[in-house]
Amino acid sequence: MRKYLPWLLRLLGPALLLVFLWQSDLGELTAILQNVNPWPVVWSLILILPFLIIKAWRWRVIMRTMDMDMPLPVATALYNVGIYLGSVTPGQAGDFIKAWYLRDRGYPLAPALLSVVLDRLCDLIVMALLAIVGIFALGQLLPGRFLQTLVVIAMLGGLAVLTVLLVARGPRQWMLTVLLPRILPNRLRESLHRWNEQMAMLHLTPLLICAGDGRIIALGS
Repeated sequence: MRKYLPWLLRLLGPALLLVFLWQSDLGELTAILQNVNPWPVVWSLILILPFLIIKAWRWRVIMRTMDMDMPLPVATALYNVGIYLGSVTPGQAGDFIKAWYLRDRGYPLAPALLSVVLDRLCDLIVMALLAIVGIFALGQLLPGRFLQTLVVIAMLGGLAVLTVLLVARGPRQWMLTVLLPRILPNRLRESLHRWNEQMAMLHLTPLLICAGDGRIIALGS
């Protein structure tokens, strides 16, 4: 069964497209497409390639801090696979398939998964920053502006704290070697110790911060 899984994943997208077309009113869909302004579509097609390259570059920077590296074209291809599988799975869970591709290339699974988590956290942090800007720019059009600002700032703070806990070496080691062993079953301590060793190369650097902030260049997620 496992040898057929890659082919099943490749066929998932076309199968969903056929189901969508079968259940859609093609006449109404054609009429809508005929009235669409073509320029936003053209710009979307033009910008998708730099969008993917910038996101793949950021993911590659995160991976390199954990002693994992690959050429940018390969990282871009894997990132594209993650976006595709994420779009057809609930909660974009399919995006984590990138970690298994890294494992197949000889890298430990735990750091590979962490690289995907950190990449997603960068997305959420930038989205929160853009939300704050939007609230201040369009606040007069929004009900409860103060409450919305407070909620977004609280979410941004929580995401920032979580990111530091995962990236900064000291807080991460404390979490994996002190905090979690006290609250998790004893049988997981060996795994926590192994994860801590596998992630020892990851630490907070200016380049890593700039890679996360560089997500703004990619025009949001």
